[in-house]
Amino acid sequence: MAQRRTDLAVEAHQLWREGAQAGAALTGVRAEEGVREGFAVNTVTISSPEGARALGKPQGVYVTVELDGLLRREEGGFARAVSAVSECLRPLLPQHGPALVIGLGNRAVTPDLIGPLAVDHLLVTRHLVEQVPEHFGDLRPVAAAAQKEHFPVIPKGQALFVLVQIHPVDIRGVFQGQHIGAVLIQL
Repeated sequence: MAQRRTDLAVEAHQLWREGAQAGAALTGVRAEEGVREGFAVNTVTISSPEGARALGKPQGVYVTVELDGLLRREEGGFARAVSAVSECLRPLLPQHGPALVIGLGNRAVTPDLIGPLAVDHLLVTRHLVEQVPEHFGDLRPVAAAAQKEHFPVIPKGQALFVLVQIHPVDIRGVFQGQHIGAVLIQL
């Protein structure tokens, strides 16, 4: 039987439940459903190695906010979505200190584009807080990184050498000037 794969922990948990015997419990996994600002929120907490193996995900807290109201262009939907996502993120972050946002995803694949697009539209404040604290000192220092372009597909067993030119826009708020780095990836 082929195993179905998913990126979302909530879907992995659903698949496990569908395949489990009635009444079976998954040790070290807690799933919660709720609503924030009118959007469905699913939180899956994986707290044991057994749970991680069963769902095929590392231990951690996985939050899925279903923003379907944005697709329907509901009145006030965007503001409610921003509020819902921030309410979900707030408990996952330390109260104070810098935050690093990594926009994971593939810019060449539309459904996978949200991570890099989020970074493109993020207010990066790390440099502002450090350089002009009298105006921006009340903001949390935020830095961000996202892949600028997709990498070519290389056959397994071959090495890929990539010369990368990093611009402040690519790793926003981290570097002040251009930097060049080399990356060797063994596949």
